[in-house]
Amino acid sequence: MDVQTPSVTLLSLPNELLALIASAGQNHSRVRDSLPEPTSELALSHVSRRLRRVMIGSPELWTVVEVDLSFEGSVEIFRLYLERSHNLPLAVALQHLSVITASAQRELVTKQLSQLVLHINRISWLRIVLQEWGGDLLLAPFRDLAAPILQHLEVVNLIDYYHWDPIPLFLAGAPRMQFLKLYDQKLQLPAPQWTSTLTHLELRRYYRLADLYDGSKSFDKVLAHCPSLIYLYLDMEWAPLDHQVQIPSLQTLHITTSEYYDLLETINIFDTPSLTEFTIMGVHGIDIVEFFSSTSLPHASFPALASLCFMKNDRTHHCEHNDTTLSQTPLNPFQLFPALSSLSLIDVCFTSHIVKCVVAPTSTTCPVLQTIALSTKTAPEDVRSAVLDAMDSYIQHGRPFPTLRLSPALACSEDWQKHGIAVEKFDPTEVLQIFLASDLQYA
Repeated sequence: MDVQTPSVTLLSLPNELLALIASAGQNHSRVRDSLPEPTSELALSHVSRRLRRVMIGSPELWTVVEVDLSFEGSVEIFRLYLERSHNLPLAVALQHLSVITASAQRELVTKQLSQLVLHINRISWLRIVLQEWGGDLLLAPFRDLAAPILQHLEVVNLIDYYHWDPIPLFLAGAPRMQFLKLYDQKLQLPAPQWTSTLTHLELRRYYRLADLYDGSKSFDKVLAHCPSLIYLYLDMEWAPLDHQVQIPSLQTLHITTSEYYDLLETINIFDTPSLTEFTIMGVHGIDIVEFFSSTSLPHASFPALASLCFMKNDRTHHCEHNDTTLSQTPLNPFQLFPALSSLSLIDVCFTSHIVKCVVAPTSTTCPVLQTIALSTKTAPEDVRSAVLDAMDSYIQHGRPFPTLRLSPALACSEDWQKHGIAVEKFDPTEVLQIFLASDLQYA
């Protein structure tokens, strides 16, 4: 006899679970879609009377709204979210997909924006995306406003080869601002007063806007207004810093650089004694070897740095041929970073050489790494052999193995368990996402 279980339908679920299902479809990234998709709360509110009551009776579902002014009715949709969210703070993604050139279009957009900015007191999260020519019109209404609860601001310029003088934002104040991300968009200098409260700053593709002869000065001036940062992302590939950066509170630092810059000088520019995580994209393996050959940093110290990651970018040259000029002596990264416990090498040249010289312990008392993460696209056999040799060194000196995290290709290149080595697989793209967002996240 077959036992039939009752089927569960959407409408058989309790109201609280229905609201949770709808909230699971929410995020702050809807603006990246080329066309706005129906949101779960709006779609479900038209399925049945019961669902409509549940959706409208859950004001937290109406706190994330995309406003694309190129679509008719976008302002009305915004008003609907204002009403149904009651007085809860709003997350707003603002854009205009089509070109704004004709005077009639500009007048219409200006009128639409005037209705939106009336409710700036309700907005705690704001992303403004400039998609087409004339998109800077979207920034102008926010110039002289006060944003009393705004905490998160992103300005994303996707218009190729189209730049304008930076437009200052919220000159009347934004006292709760903590997060600022600028993508191909320059910050007005002198910086507004609210930058002093920032704890998170991302300057992505900032170099495209900076005059190459003045780009570093622009970086310096911006950072001088942000003394409270905890997280900092800088695209420094074309605009390196020239002056010391002193941010005592900084804990996480991600930078892009170029193999044509001296790695020691690049790192030495940051005086960040609280830094615990440092990731550098665009580094050549030879530069890493030379850097670890140094015994000190003349102008900076990193007493708290625990995690250091070097990554190659697509513009860094690969050269895995034997280089007889590379030092074969052991290198001691703990002279520069006494608290270092984790080292990651993502697709950098000469990974095998760095493993041999940096990872392997040289005595029973020397400091050792606790975690090593490796990924390579070239010479995987050399890297595999270097790892085995390094682990032999741990055995010889009676040291416990570090946690070994390998990319899938390296993890499958050897029966590590046979050697008593526990290996964790990791996906290097998870680390790369930090930097890929510069080119792909907003595409």
